[in-house]
Amino acid sequence: MSVKDLTVINDVKFVGVYLDCHLSWNKHVNELVLKLKKDVFLMRKLVNYCDLATLKTVYCSYSETFL
Repeated sequence: MSVKDLTVINDVKFVGVYLDCHLSWNKHVNELVLKLKKDVFLMRKLVNYCDLATLKTVYCSYSETFL
């Protein structure tokens, strides 16, 4: 039987949640903030091109991904 080297990783995404070697929420929160920044930017740009009903639909679809 051969011995294989194990690689150490600092964090891993498991079931949509980032886990790090210290079991802190820092990586998960940082990734969530990045996603929210992109979504807010998109919503701010869509205000100029879409009506209110479309904006509500886009908002609801994005908010469902965080539940």
